[in-house]
Amino acid sequence: MNDKPTLILGSGTGWSATTPLWYSLQVTNQFGHCGLVKEDRLLKQLSEMDGYAYWKTHREYKIDELLSHRKEPRRNRSWGKYSKYLQETGKQIREYYRSDPTIDTYVNYYKILWENVKHDYKAVMDFSNDLTTLPYHFLVGISPVLKQHFNVKVLIIYRDPVRRHYSEMSSHYRLRSQNKSELGFDWENRDIKDRFKWRMIKRKYPDSISYWKSVLDSAYSYVDIYKKWSSVFPTLPIVMEELWSGKTKELTEFLDYPINDLYHNCYYPEQGTKAPRHELLKDQWISDMQDLSEEDISYGRQNLAWIYDEWYNEFSTRPWG
Repeated sequence: MNDKPTLILGSGTGWSATTPLWYSLQVTNQFGHCGLVKEDRLLKQLSEMDGYAYWKTHREYKIDELLSHRKEPRRNRSWGKYSKYLQETGKQIREYYRSDPTIDTYVNYYKILWENVKHDYKAVMDFSNDLTTLPYHFLVGISPVLKQHFNVKVLIIYRDPVRRHYSEMSSHYRLRSQNKSELGFDWENRDIKDRFKWRMIKRKYPDSISYWKSVLDSAYSYVDIYKKWSSVFPTLPIVMEELWSGKTKELTEFLDYPINDLYHNCYYPEQGTKAPRHELLKDQWISDMQDLSEEDISYGRQNLAWIYDEWYNEFSTRPWG
């Protein structure tokens, strides 16, 4: 009998409804629990040369943040740090963030989390969006340890490449080109080179669409991400638009758990700046600063045709037309 807990790794992709997918699994269907936060980002730090220095620099701030007594009325008490499963986890938080960042730190955190939630959930989960960028050799290196302790399954959710890439670039433009964004980004505490760079960008590209068109070559391959993960762990590619249209069968079969209802998703159907203001999804509904015209979409598809073609060659489907 296999008594190892299931660990779900949500490997992006960013701006493709990763948060609604997380809410759908943790809250709406009560399948898995992420613990303290949706994104602990430990694996990303471990994969980088300066990860340890970053961890030491930021961990005291993270502890204070997680142990803060500030109340967020919109937060459902079954989620995150207010969860009944984590009410006495102050010691765990300190041990986790004050430990040297190792794969054992990561494993122990999710094993402790599993002991807390196993009577009500079927899995533990890590939905750190930067899992998308973990290099292949790093995944190969950590896979024996993770497989020793968990049944690892990977979910990767994808959105129409043009829409996804614009939302990402528009978010960057909003955050960095304004003195203080709606997200409260602190302009003055940014690196002076970064501030100068974005002043120049804003002069050259006065709006988010013109900026987006200038950086279309920064888009990444959907198929490469899938191949990287699927060569190491069981992996399910999810088309965002198909999932929210009601096609939950593949996800149900992959998780071996019925997924019946999905949380709200501001990206489905696509409404740009008119996206509904659903609670807890502000990152979604402020991401698009402008509405893409048909001409803009056509321009994006011409430049990102290779992503659509790669998808068809790998999966023999054209979910985005």
